[in-house]
Amino acid sequence: MQAPEKTLNAIFPQPEEQTKLERAKAILGDLSKSYSDEKLENLVSDFEYLAESWLDLFEKESFEGMTLRELLKLA
Repeated sequence: MQAPEKTLNAIFPQPEEQTKLERAKAILGDLSKSYSDEKLENLVSDFEYLAESWLDLFEKESFEGMTLRELLKLA
């Protein structure tokens, strides 16, 4: 499991047998029918990338240019 996914799962625990695509469809409800599975997977991937990028920027602003992951490795 990748680090961003671990972080999201720690905040929003989900059953392991449910895939990202299934979770996205459950969250979006009827709106998910507007997208193909491939497009929805791309949207989820893009969202995860943006969330991690924004979180890294926030952490660097808050912790003198370092992310929490970098700080924890130093400790």
